[in-house]
Amino acid sequence: MLFNLLWRFAVIGFLLGGGVINFVFWKRDSEQKPEKTQVLGRTVLGGLIGLVVFVLIGLGFYFSVHH
Repeated sequence: MLFNLLWRFAVIGFLLGGGVINFVFWKRDSEQKPEKTQVLGRTVLGGLIGLVVFVLIGLGFYFSVHH
């Protein structure tokens, strides 16, 4: 049950993290066109940060519920 919960939190966190970091840099990217590798690296970095944050939230959620 823990694994089932955590992988879902991880996928959601990865997608949200990548989206949020690209949204933050949206205005700057419209002014000057970034390289594709720069955007990919930024998306992966944001995704990994989101993954870690959401897995920690998932663990906190799992351990706070009485089983």
